Amino acid sequence: MSREDFIVVVDSVLNTKRMTVEDLRAAMDGLLDAKADRLLEKCDPRSQSGTETLTRVRLRARGYKVQVQPARPSGGHSDLAVGRLIIECDSKKHHLLDEAQYERDRLQDRKSLLAHRPTFRLTYAMVMHKWSDVLEDIEAFVRADRHRDRSC
Repeated sequence: MSREDFIVVVDSVLNTKRMTVEDLRAAMDGLLDAKADRLLEKCDPRSQSGTETLTRVRLRARGYKVQVQPARPSGGHSDLAVGRLIIECDSKKHHLLDEAQYERDRLQDRKSLLAHRPTFRLTYAMVMHKWSDVLEDIEAFVRADRHRDRSC
């Protein structure tokens, strides 16, 4: 199992079982080797999907400060953020097949854009098969310094 796979699985367990990393460590006392224990530091129970976890882990590995479940200007939470850039990792089931959710997503994107918080929406295929393109776009956005908060 790769490091990324391990983190995806642990994030899923933590989120679905409503556990903290410390809860899991206690439950697995004596069963984790040093490598697995170090990987637990990269896990986050707030992650709600594998693509969200992969995006967070990959961006942090590149040195980005990634916020998990940051508040949206219009209420609710987004999946991730790098500075002012909101990143949503959308599944077909929850974001395309649910018409009400689809509408809420577009409303949140409009309100976020008005608050100078643009949104990148990523699909499973983008994260899994086109990551280099996604990363290139995020790097271009950050390189242009558009992710920084200018209100201070």
